[in-house]
Amino acid sequence: TWVFWVDVTRPLFVSCQYIKYRLFEFLVCPKYVTKKTGCHTMLAREEYIEQSYLFRTLGERMLDGVATQDALKSLGHEILATTKLPLAIDYLVSDLKMTGTVAPAMHQLNHYFTPFQTFVMTEAEDEEGRFDLRTALAILEREARYLAESGTPEGLFFYRFECLSRNR
Repeated sequence: TWVFWVDVTRPLFVSCQYIKYRLFEFLVCPKYVTKKTGCHTMLAREEYIEQSYLFRTLGERMLDGVATQDALKSLGHEILATTKLPLAIDYLVSDLKMTGTVAPAMHQLNHYFTPFQTFVMTEAEDEEGRFDLRTALAILEREARYLAESGTPEGLFFYRFECLSRNR
């Protein structure tokens, strides 16, 4: 099902070109697109390397039976301190303690996590979602690894499209 936000000042007719652009924007643009700032730049390579480590290690520790908030808390101390990820992890842990989920905190940190990452975690935390948490963490880990290796926007588009269509 396709859901489109309709601006009441514009006519309801939406061209195919506009739909393709918005889909491309969601799947490829590394950050939220706003009217004020446009598409933000991508994060530094070190950030993606640390994100890859975070998602991989979190998945491994969850398989060992470690609670998510305990795993995130300990991972916050293991991550490279010169990146912004330890700050993001601290926020994720505090929001996880309050709400029991990680996706709303990722949505609040939209300058650090992409809409695709937030969507994948939202679906993983939903009982009727498309992914289980292990699959979601594997998707996010591989995406971060790809971006750390200077991935192209076209390759990122195809990776995200395949993840959504095949759940892998």
